[in-house]
Amino acid sequence: MESQNLIMILLSNYRQPSQLTQPLTLTRRQILNSLHCAASIDAPNWQDEVQRSLDELQAQGEILLGAGKRYCIAPPTLLSIDEADVSNLRFQGDRAYLPWVHQVLKTGQSLDQVCLKSQGQSFQQLQEKLCSSSVRLLTVKDSLQTLPKPRNPIMLGKPLGNSPFSEYSEIDIYVPQSFKTQSERWQSRSTHSVKPLPVESILRIPDGSYLWLSNGKFYELDSEVAVLAMFAQDEAMNSPLLIAWDESPGRLNLQDVILPYAYARWLWRLSEPDREHYRTRLILPQYRPWVKQALPRLGCQLV
Repeated sequence: MESQNLIMILLSNYRQPSQLTQPLTLTRRQILNSLHCAASIDAPNWQDEVQRSLDELQAQGEILLGAGKRYCIAPPTLLSIDEADVSNLRFQGDRAYLPWVHQVLKTGQSLDQVCLKSQGQSFQQLQEKLCSSSVRLLTVKDSLQTLPKPRNPIMLGKPLGNSPFSEYSEIDIYVPQSFKTQSERWQSRSTHSVKPLPVESILRIPDGSYLWLSNGKFYELDSEVAVLAMFAQDEAMNSPLLIAWDESPGRLNLQDVILPYAYARWLWRLSEPDREHYRTRLILPQYRPWVKQALPRLGCQLV
């Protein structure tokens, strides 16, 4: 949690000199160097902790990951349960705007509080107050309509000149199999393997980057495109990913599951962490029907 707060402060404070309303981007290495110097972080495996924090913040919609693996603070957003209930709002994204939002809404709360109280105001009234700023006002349900569906890569760049097997002795290939976890569906393939690769398949090289094999040619893949392709292959092979779901407490177990970040960000907005279980979310009762619609959209089965 401490590293997440430090990352949020760092990215929110890193602005364009000529246009302070716009944040700048930082590479992972720049973030690591800044945190190490500013906070004197030297605990064992601290770099792994920072990477986990970056992944979690991205899933929550607090930060964005762009080309060249550069990170940027997300646009400032106020999130309400729905248009009829705006008494409790959650602020996400660029913290440079948070004190201003408190002042505009007259919350009377601490200016660093991200859970805001808004009494006696309608959704439309709040929109009018925010319309002249960069702060968006959204309902949680808004995000469901824009969640992407699984699909194989469409827009491909220039194919790689050489086969990745000429550079790496082993590469993982994604092979959908019923009743296997997502991590178990990655199978190692050595350079000397005589088993042919499928005509279209997803590969993962040792540095964690993804490749797409199509008609004997290899293409680099963005991580979001790769994950959506994984679920598309699950559907094609009729091997849906099983996700543990306990409806009574609303407990969703996402261990060994990488969701497209659009889905993960949406889930994080309407859930709380289960402090006793790693990568497990507690879904509030009013949002559970949405979860049961959103994840099957990916081809998953809740069990």
